[in-house]
Amino acid sequence: ATITSGNTSTSFDITIINDAIDENNETIIITLSNPTNAGLGANTQYTYTINDNDDIPVVQFSATTSNGGESSTPANIIVSLSAISGLDVTVDYAITGGTATSAADYALTDGTLTISAGSSPDTIPVTIYDDGVVEVDETIIIDLSNASSNATLGDDSIHTFTINDNDISGYSGPGGVGGFSSNLLWLRADYIEGLNDGDFVSSWIDTSGNSNNAVQSVAANQPTYQTNEINGKPLVRFDDGNDYFRSLFEITSQNMTIYTVFDIAAATDGPLWQTNMVNASGFFPRFTDNNQYLNYGGGWLQKASEFNVSAWYIGTAEYGTSSTKLYQDGDSIHYFAGNTITIDSFQIGARLSSNNYYGGDIAEMIYYNYDLNDAERIIVDNYLAAKYDITISND
Repeated sequence: ATITSGNTSTSFDITIINDAIDENNETIIITLSNPTNAGLGANTQYTYTINDNDDIPVVQFSATTSNGGESSTPANIIVSLSAISGLDVTVDYAITGGTATSAADYALTDGTLTISAGSSPDTIPVTIYDDGVVEVDETIIIDLSNASSNATLGDDSIHTFTINDNDISGYSGPGGVGGFSSNLLWLRADYIEGLNDGDFVSSWIDTSGNSNNAVQSVAANQPTYQTNEINGKPLVRFDDGNDYFRSLFEITSQNMTIYTVFDIAAATDGPLWQTNMVNASGFFPRFTDNNQYLNYGGGWLQKASEFNVSAWYIGTAEYGTSSTKLYQDGDSIHYFAGNTITIDSFQIGARLSSNNYYGGDIAEMIYYNYDLNDAERIIVDNYLAAKYDITISND
């Protein structure tokens, strides 16, 4: 800069570029040096501050929905800014709902996403498990919250990711009998994941693909998981005190077939399963009077129990249009020419109306919404007999 003779000051221009990037106020420091015909004074530095005039960006999901197959992992959920920021932007994320089950279908821990200064977008990676279980498509709902002070949370702060099941094609029920629409419940202890011997079971996943999981949210009422108990396979144990499950479906057909692979710890006043929460119903393999009972609606099929304590059985109840049948290891042991059973819901291990609980073990339970014919029943019998090394009468 030149101060012309006869003057005591001069000026020069600084061109400021309006960059449209939200950022902190910035400074320019100008230093004087190398004077001619003058000496440097004390004030040789000048600081000019550029005051930022840009709006803070909006942070939100790039889309409110997305989907991907079970075999595609991770699922990267995109979070974007409305404009690139000159500052790091943070936002919290959390799972708030959906039909998928954490640790079984996916893994994601609540956390904070940081979009670094000068970049956008970024992603939340969700690990998806290819579980091999036939099931309906399931969802994960993720919410954004608590955006940092240099950003505004946008309207699209909720994202639903759908896990597309890759196991439905060619699905058939146990032993190849039935399908997705008729095999409404299939509980298998050997498909329980993430538990150790003696752990409590809060949810027994339904592998029929209908998501009719058997659940118990109250810790004191949860059965336990036991490993290597029947033919090297695990089971679920009910303590005859207060253990039971509710399955997440309502029974709509009086025609049904229910298989259970079970043993009895002792004569017990609780049912193995029940088809109605209030009215007397269900199957008691060995009551405290040492009789067996199967409800057909108008009464009970009752006789001295053929189910011994500490022995494994395949118990099958079959409700037809005009008959009720009970099978033990494939052999017919009781028959009634009628079926007026009361139905509304399905629960396992308890008659809650009278606080009666089952004592024993269950390795597998299968529910069909129709009465199987003889050929189908024999196929399922053989499937279970081979799996659990149980001798049956029709193999």
